[in-house]
Amino acid sequence: MFCELLEHSSWFYSVESPTIETYQQLGNTPMSGRTDVSLYSSRRPDSKRANVELKAHGGVAIEGLRKDLEKVLREDVDALWFHTLENTDRGTLPTLFAKLRDAFALLDKELAGRARSIVFAFCVLKREELWLMTLALSGPADEQLLRIAAALDPAHLVQQPPGAGWSVHRRG
Repeated sequence: MFCELLEHSSWFYSVESPTIETYQQLGNTPMSGRTDVSLYSSRRPDSKRANVELKAHGGVAIEGLRKDLEKVLREDVDALWFHTLENTDRGTLPTLFAKLRDAFALLDKELAGRARSIVFAFCVLKREELWLMTLALSGPADEQLLRIAAALDPAHLVQQPPGAGWSVHRRG
């Protein structure tokens, strides 16, 4: 569905795009990773503008999130983290936010000195809701981790403080 929308836009895209950086998750040999979708402003490979990570379900492990966030941070473009959930209860998003904060905390080396934006989108199908927030990252890792913790504070799910950055879109 995401790629179908891109077909009707001015963006060029590739699916399961090889990363520029190499990663050594298992084994002894660093290898390219794969980005779910990459967006380009033209047909030229050097026109990449953003990477998209597509996730589903709430029961993801911190290590799985860490691996994908490492790719997002190490590639030199902005990113969209699009997470689809069939439904939520009171604990779903707070638990997912906590896992994301924990995964980011394991990436201080990747955060240090990086400057980019990550758009977080959480789509809840049964509730017909879309939660959106853009997180601008720059500066020392410890400052970035504080901004990440503030952005992924589950208190924002109940009450939107001024400047929290989250927008909620509901159908109807």
